[in-house]
Amino acid sequence: VEYLSQRKDVSVIGMIGHSEGGMIAPLAATKYDKIKFIVMMAGPAVPGREILAKQNTELALRSGVDSSQVMLFEQLNRELYDIVKIAPKSSELKSLIKEKLITASKGAVSDEVADKQAAQLTSSWMVGFLNFDPAKYLSTLKIPILAVYGTNDTQVDSKMNINAVKQIFSNNYNMNVTTNNKHVTIAELQGLNHLFQESSSGLPNEYASIEQTISPKFLVLLNEWMKSIKIINH
Repeated sequence: VEYLSQRKDVSVIGMIGHSEGGMIAPLAATKYDKIKFIVMMAGPAVPGREILAKQNTELALRSGVDSSQVMLFEQLNRELYDIVKIAPKSSELKSLIKEKLITASKGAVSDEVADKQAAQLTSSWMVGFLNFDPAKYLSTLKIPILAVYGTNDTQVDSKMNINAVKQIFSNNYNMNVTTNNKHVTIAELQGLNHLFQESSSGLPNEYASIEQTISPKFLVLLNEWMKSIKIINH
């Protein structure tokens, strides 16, 4: 952003972010008033722990795992994420996670496996992701925002995140933040997966087999939206 702002041939700066990049774009826009619009492609609008809980459940169900097993798995994941939320900087966090895994599995999970899973869940990146809440940043923005999701996205659920975006930009948001941004556009594109490809299952193992890089549906939408927005100085 700083580099582009120094260039005489650049008059307007915006930011397009995909997935985690869709989390970063709102954060960046709160720090740099030179960013005049953002586009969130499958950008999470709920905390990271909600994204992962839904993602794991959706992937398992679409892969044919028994629904009762999936629900138990989801419950365990949420309990683990809660531990990370309550004690993100605790020196005992890893041991707490490990103990929960072994206890919940009734000993079926070995000490070695539990140790590896605990290490993954307590890495600095994972702790940051699980506890990151995009609403904190989105709710303060007044610039044009395009939030786009695919109905076949198994990694960032379209319905959950669209509902969250709508809630954030209403007066009923539970952080008691009243936003006045009337320049928010939300779109849900039929059949698109997490990579914005037209897909069948939406599962990650399908990505490489799809020849299409990105659907024209999104490109047309983006082009039309870019032409329609009014740049706001803030």
